[in-house]
Amino acid sequence: MREDLLPPGSRVLCAVSGGADSMCLLHLLSRREDLVLTAAHFNHQLRGEGSDGDEAFVRDICTRWHIPLTVGRGNVAAYAKGEGLSIEEAARVLRYAFLDQAARTENCALIATAHNADDNAETILLHLIRGTGLQGLTGIPPRRGNIVRPLLHLTREEILAYLDEHAIPHREDPSNSDESYSRNRLRCQVMPVLRDMNPRFSQSAAATARFLREDNDYLSAQAAKLSSEALVLDGQVTLPAHLIAQAPRPIAIRAVRQLWSALTGGDSDCSAAHLEAIWDLCRKTDPSARLSLPHGATARREYERLIDRKSVV
Repeated sequence: MREDLLPPGSRVLCAVSGGADSMCLLHLLSRREDLVLTAAHFNHQLRGEGSDGDEAFVRDICTRWHIPLTVGRGNVAAYAKGEGLSIEEAARVLRYAFLDQAARTENCALIATAHNADDNAETILLHLIRGTGLQGLTGIPPRRGNIVRPLLHLTREEILAYLDEHAIPHREDPSNSDESYSRNRLRCQVMPVLRDMNPRFSQSAAATARFLREDNDYLSAQAAKLSSEALVLDGQVTLPAHLIAQAPRPIAIRAVRQLWSALTGGDSDCSAAHLEAIWDLCRKTDPSARLSLPHGATARREYERLIDRKSVV
């Protein structure tokens, strides 16, 4: 376990589904006497009695191990339909919203999740299949904000061996074998072939992702210097267009994404095509060129300035 992600004295909220990975993480954290540990379980209500069984299992384990537990529930299927999201994405949104709220309620500075090396390799491959830039090839970071992933260097095989060694029970989610989900199809059909070619494929993918993350972090830092020149005020981002136009493309595109994030509070729905279009706008000579963007935003050239504005309805 990456203990450096969890400094002594940390108050940690451990996300526990009841599956093998999260039970391994919970057990490892429970052995750290220098941590203040709380478990958190989110019932997605997707499998009826199965989901309720997972919740009951986690409640029982936490009682037996004397670990405080907080539980949340959400109708993922209804949320997915209402928001036009896939079940996987809707589950992720509701689960992390619950974990974030639970961490605040329980006064936990860190949220620990049980992503492992195989999850990381699968994520990189999914991004590659769908098309991605350097960011997508960096995989799952060991830490993002207050979320830490102490098991990211361990494979699923190593985690199962730990559970066997310590006789730790866990629940199997039947949906993990449902190959109608892209990740499950990749896990069941593709990963075995790659591991046959290279038994340490997941570790190799993690090492590659780490190197790419270092490169990406450097480029992002250079872009931040550029985007820091922007004025952000009243739903509007203004920046001298030539700063974007003259920057090397890898830095310019990242700076545009950072400006978009400043405008909207996040970079969702900002596709590569949108970023390229804003960069092209900066290089145009037409002083009145403009571009429609998601979330009711508009980017325009006003002589030497690039102006991104989010419409207020």
